Amino acid sequence: MIANRTFKKLAGLVAAVACITGLAACGSQGAASKSGAGETVVRVGTDGVYPPYTYVNDDKQLDGFDVAVAKEIDKRLDGYTFQYQQIKWNSLFPSLDAGKIDVIANVITKNAEREKKYLYSETPYQYASYAIAYKKGRTDIRKASDLFGKKVDAGMSSETTNWLQQYNNDNGGKITIVPTDGDITKMMQDISNGRVDANVNNPVAINRVVKAQGLDVSTVTLVEKGIEPSPAYLLFPKNEKGTELEKKIDPIVKDMVEDGTIKKLSEQYLGADYSTLEAIKSAAEQGK
Repeated sequence: MIANRTFKKLAGLVAAVACITGLAACGSQGAASKSGAGETVVRVGTDGVYPPYTYVNDDKQLDGFDVAVAKEIDKRLDGYTFQYQQIKWNSLFPSLDAGKIDVIANVITKNAEREKKYLYSETPYQYASYAIAYKKGRTDIRKASDLFGKKVDAGMSSETTNWLQQYNNDNGGKITIVPTDGDITKMMQDISNGRVDANVNNPVAINRVVKAQGLDVSTVTLVEKGIEPSPAYLLFPKNEKGTELEKKIDPIVKDMVEDGTIKKLSEQYLGADYSTLEAIKSAAEQGK
């Protein structure tokens, strides 16, 4: 196994050098492009600014729960080697459309618009819940309707933003939605500094950023119709390459859920088990 992993990493290094020196075509060939040692390169896109799910660690490497899941899949997937690209949230989907990456690993949940364009892994690898973040000490924000008349940061095209926009439309557009690039640290700083009133987001990510930055922000869990905990998946292009990858990767994800690997990674990175709906409800009850 050690020799195989060394071989795979050497293959990735050879491919990277070839790209830099112009000795190989490294454009938008997708999963069909081969590394110099004969393994198929899979380019994984993630935004790297949504800790603890995806971030850049102290060694300047992409890290986080979603990245760790992808790396474990790579270990188990013969004939392929994964390479990781940090791409801003609002450019992730266009990058997949253009063939610049082959899969997105970034807490991607389902909605009707995405399902028309993209292919999801059959098995979810985590569940995400949602909360309102607001400046500590405020007493006027406890539920979604309390956002009426207020400014709310929103990462464009995120599932929480889609919910917020629909909720706003259904209630006469009473919320001022402020579009952002999806960087959760910036959004929490906006709240702490008083530039906006709130943000709707994943409480695990909110709390990690708030604690790390020492920000003046509190949260309240949303218990509203249409915003129950949502399963998250790997996302592929809806084409031959994407179908090939999804068919090979999905059984591995299923095995990782069943053998406890996802649970272990979730506890390591997220502080609790969010691998199943039952697990996330249990974590919520325990106040995690």
